Amino acid sequence: LTGTYYTIRLSVTDNAGNIATAFVEIKHLVAQITSPVQDQEIYSTVSIAGTAMGEDFKDYKLEYGLGTAPTSWTLIKSSATPVGAYILGTLDFSSLPAGYYTIRLSVNDLSGNTSTASVGVNNGLAIYNLSVSSPIFSPNGDGIMETTSITASISRPSNWTLDIKNSESNIVKTFTGTGASISVTWDGKDTSGNIQPIGA
Repeated sequence: LTGTYYTIRLSVTDNAGNIATAFVEIKHLVAQITSPVQDQEIYSTVSIAGTAMGEDFKDYKLEYGLGTAPTSWTLIKSSATPVGAYILGTLDFSSLPAGYYTIRLSVNDLSGNTSTASVGVNNGLAIYNLSVSSPIFSPNGDGIMETTSITASISRPSNWTLDIKNSESNIVKTFTGTGASISVTWDGKDTSGNIQPIGA
């Protein structure tokens, strides 16, 4: 059900044409999370969107917990203002340990009824946008294409190690650092300062 208020009406007619009607009202609480979607990967701040409203609406509560069936919940936001297909709250996943999280929405009415919705999201450690500016370069001292740049992004600040291997899978150069982004420049030399042969 997507509406907040419904009426069920029953009409009966006998053989003489007499008509009788009866009806009952259904008051419906809506708890719906539309974004993020189930199993979405999230590594930064996310706006949680959806609907929290209904007849005799009292308030809603947005929480998160670790795992698919959390044993404890942390409050993201609570509000006595209904929300219809809009932002319910925000959560910065970059500040949380890596893992799988469940986001739960609870909507309450004045009679003590509660409607809930939940969605699971993944906040694991990931590397993305790894690229090399010039896969082919020539560090031969002529001032042309002497270096290449290697960049990447990490889902959260981390200690990182970047190894450069030759065609025989031997490590010739290693870069290390800390942070959520990587940007290094390689001049074609190994750790001893020797220029590596072309095609190595």
